[in-house]
Amino acid sequence: MDQLLGAIDEILHRDIHRYPLCLPPGAGRLHARLYQLGNVQEEATTAEGHWLMQVEMRHSDWQILDSTERVSRYRVEGETAPCLAVAGEAP
Repeated sequence: MDQLLGAIDEILHRDIHRYPLCLPPGAGRLHARLYQLGNVQEEATTAEGHWLMQVEMRHSDWQILDSTERVSRYRVEGETAPCLAVAGEAP
């Protein structure tokens, strides 16, 4: 039984991806939506009011969310450095 549960867990989590995001202060609706979906793993707030978030979800769910909310425009690579550029506030 334990092996079966382990196999099921592996299959269910196979398509789970982690997405680092930097949401600007004006993206409160998307911020709330990510919490509503239960996908937020970590969050911090910058001095400028941006939300730095780590969300986990299936790639197919990400694509659906991106088609309705354009969430990929807030995706960052690495840690937090690109946050201002993503938000359109880089010098």
